Amino acid sequence: MTEAAERCLVISKPSQEQLLDIFGRFETETFGLRVGSAAQNPDPALEGELSSRGLDAYQSAYTRYTFCAVCEPEDGWVTLLSEKLWPSEVIRRVRPALQPFNVHIARPN
Repeated sequence: MTEAAERCLVISKPSQEQLLDIFGRFETETFGLRVGSAAQNPDPALEGELSSRGLDAYQSAYTRYTFCAVCEPEDGWVTLLSEKLWPSEVIRRVRPALQPFNVHIARPN
């Protein structure tokens, strides 16, 4: 875990327990994730933008990653931004894990 920028914390390869802790800690806050090989290296430009502009910074950065996600647990939303993953692929992989929960998965129109 490293402090990346003023309001940005980077956790490389979190374990399942760490992910549960993150979702628990931020259950009433909006937060972002980035995934892919590019996420293994510091991204000072993005981290600075996240600190100053918030999650809107992902709009100009998500193409460098497998995906970026904006998580809004309090409202029950996760928005994925990706040029590498098709919505149908994400749904196919996520649906089995979410089946035990009362979750609606929708493709963008």
